[in-house]
Amino acid sequence: MIQRDTADTEPEVSEKMVTRQAQGRLLGVVAVVSLALAVILASALASCIMSAAEGGHQLGGVPGRRALIVFTAMLIAGGAFVILRAAISHDQFSRRLDGLCRELDSSKSRLDELSFKDEVTGLYNRRFLAMRLEDEVSRYCRFNHPLSLVLLDIDAFKAINDELGREAGDETLRGIADILLRHSRGIDVICRSIGDEFAVLLVETPKDGALLYAERIRRLVDGHAFRHGRPVTASLGVACLPEDVPPIPEDVVTTAEWALSEAKDAGKNRVAEREGAVTTEAGRRGGWNL
Repeated sequence: MIQRDTADTEPEVSEKMVTRQAQGRLLGVVAVVSLALAVILASALASCIMSAAEGGHQLGGVPGRRALIVFTAMLIAGGAFVILRAAISHDQFSRRLDGLCRELDSSKSRLDELSFKDEVTGLYNRRFLAMRLEDEVSRYCRFNHPLSLVLLDIDAFKAINDELGREAGDETLRGIADILLRHSRGIDVICRSIGDEFAVLLVETPKDGALLYAERIRRLVDGHAFRHGRPVTASLGVACLPEDVPPIPEDVVTTAEWALSEAKDAGKNRVAEREGAVTTEAGRRGGWNL
């Protein structure tokens, strides 16, 4: 059963929380410094006013008042300088923090892309298939647009690996991936599901179209000349919404897997649906010619 990973957003949330906390701490420091300077300046001004009211006797007359005014001006200038430096530092810190956040976002995007890609074929993996299948089933529930899933399994793949080596096996996988990419639409989702099994999510495709697609892929694989020289065939299973299953992602996968098993049991190098293997010479029972 394919399950969607719901923990993907946790790193992003954590990064945003760290950013907000750092900015909050810095703004708090600036606010405290500014408040302290305001208190100092207010005290200095109050002293100046009281001295002026007393006629200058305690501070030595006019020269004392001038000295107090100069001292107060120096305090104001010093406070303004400190606040300006704090603002500049905050701006520089914010820019550096923004740059780091952009780098983290870029790194996260690259890691996400790698986490959704198969290393051997470059196709999307089973995890990505689970997410897209869930999305497309939800879209079917809203708009009632048809959806089909095709599973492809390479016949006798273990023999290729055992007798010709892993390099020949990887070459076979990449060859199948290339066939699927070249003969599918841009909107289709092509994945290496697991091992020698591939999955193609056919968006906006009803059952007849999915069966035609599966048979075309089967024939292309059968006629493809792989570099290792051994003939390769594939079996394919097809499941469709709404004809075969209810709109439940797990049921779509299960039905396609069952159809794939039917194709294997019918002798391999076959296409099968929920009702059984399709006769390639005459098309689906009572249906169209392939």
